[in-house]
Amino acid sequence: MRSVRDADLREETRTKEIERRNLEVAIAKGDMRDCECCFGDFPTNRLVHCDAETRHWFCYDCARRNAEAAVGLLKYELTCISTDGCVGGFSRAQRPKFIDEKLKKALDQVEKNIILEQAGINNLVNCPFCSFAAECPPVQVDREFRCQKPDCMLISCRLCRMETHIPLTCDEAAERNGNSARREIEEAMTAALVRKCSKCGTPFIKEQGCNKMRCPKPLCKNIQCYVCSQSCDYAHFND
Repeated sequence: MRSVRDADLREETRTKEIERRNLEVAIAKGDMRDCECCFGDFPTNRLVHCDAETRHWFCYDCARRNAEAAVGLLKYELTCISTDGCVGGFSRAQRPKFIDEKLKKALDQVEKNIILEQAGINNLVNCPFCSFAAECPPVQVDREFRCQKPDCMLISCRLCRMETHIPLTCDEAAERNGNSARREIEEAMTAALVRKCSKCGTPFIKEQGCNKMRCPKPLCKNIQCYVCSQSCDYAHFND
């Protein structure tokens, strides 16, 4: 275990050194830009841009948070997060710079689900553990879904979307496992939308409107950006 921690520490140190040198070179060459979301100063090669005719540039962290928010809202199209009404998106070439494999799979799954729903296939069921989908008889006839994807092959309950628990009911299985499957799903969705106040730490969620968020705590009222979580004033949303 210690050797693993030591290896992780060495890798972290190496990464920091690479970033330090990259920053020094960018400063020396005058190759720095502002992120148009959090307004931090970054080397140009550590930014991504939208694909509009007039490009907008963003740091990896802001672009990634935008993608995470899209998954939480069950969306897969990543739109520009500029505040000037840009309708551009992020090309497939730009996405790997700020989207890891886990987030990519989540976006792909959301896209697939939407496409399948729009296709209007009756009794189409998705495996809750992978991307496999198949047409099944009504759930009243068969409550189980048998995944046929070779690297999955799990059998799941079509009602609670957990591994099969027949002959137990969903509630009986949840009680036996000490948690509610539905609650886990709801908590996962909420976690993708919740932000914490950058000043006092109070959690809150955006239900609608723009990205300007005001802390709901009466004695705080901090204003911050929903996308980058940075405390800011109104000018942040007008640039």
